[in-house]
Amino acid sequence: MADWVINRRVLDLPITDGEWDKDATEEPFRRWVSDKDPSEWGKEEWQKYSLRYLVYRENPSKFEDFKFPVVEIVGGEPHVNRRAVIAVQQNLAGARTPAALPSDVKADVAQVAAKLREKADKELGVEKKEMLKKAIMARLINALLEALED
Repeated sequence: MADWVINRRVLDLPITDGEWDKDATEEPFRRWVSDKDPSEWGKEEWQKYSLRYLVYRENPSKFEDFKFPVVEIVGGEPHVNRRAVIAVQQNLAGARTPAALPSDVKADVAQVAAKLREKADKELGVEKKEMLKKAIMARLINALLEALED
């Protein structure tokens, strides 16, 4: 795992629960990082940019070095988007093409995502019943997808 860094700094960020569109949130995040063009970014800018992701390469220097965006800029400050965390959890559960990461890195990402989800649900007052309903639906969908593959 020495090649990958798990971003635990996100656990200290405030939470938001708006719509999540990783592409739409990318440009505002880059502007928050720096006024420079990304081709001119140095180590400081790449380190600041890494706050957006749950995992990134040890010495990031290109956009491909980052996986699982969960942070967006709200009111000029970085916030974790609850729906982005849910998307990461779904990806790790197999709902999308899995990220090319070692299994131990995925396990660590899953732990951080679970902590973020718990924090978000608590802070945003999401009811346990609703969380259970969504978890059951996700499992049913995964089971149906697996059945279709057979």
